Amino acid sequence: MTSQKSTFSIASAIRSAKDFNEQYQTIEKTRKAVNSAKEKAKAFDEKHHVVDKSKNAASTTKEKAKEFDEKHHVVDKTKRAASSAKIKAQEFDEKHHVVDKTKAAASSAKVKAHEFDEKHHVVDKSKAAAAKGYQNMKDFNEKHDITGKAARGFMDLTKKIQGSSGNGKTAGKS
Repeated sequence: MTSQKSTFSIASAIRSAKDFNEQYQTIEKTRKAVNSAKEKAKAFDEKHHVVDKSKNAASTTKEKAKEFDEKHHVVDKTKRAASSAKIKAQEFDEKHHVVDKTKAAASSAKVKAHEFDEKHHVVDKSKAAAAKGYQNMKDFNEKHDITGKAARGFMDLTKKIQGSSGNGKTAGKS
């Protein structure tokens, strides 16, 4: 029955939000504000040519970077350094067998973890604890009607906002 109350409360809250929007036209006002901001940005750009200046700056920066690379060969030097580092890493691995040792350690750790779980039932205990925690929260909510209270609080707040808007009075005052 509490589940039905929660569903009803949520549905009521959604209806109140829709009613609030219909009464105060929040979506339409937001749309108008966004369009106004777009128009102002467009007018500002037409006056100050921000987009064109940005494109020119980006183009100039690209050309300067290209000239710098042609003079100092940064890209080629970086490629050679990366290639050299890759070769050194491969040589180090061939000498010390780092990849093979890492794979073996990971495999061993997996086996040990499985053995530990088989002995101590960690996965099963974790699942049981999670299920018990969920059931305790559900029982607590059913006993204290937390979701219902939250929904009623939202409804009351919505009513107060609706009561105070447009008439110059504060909520709760006549």
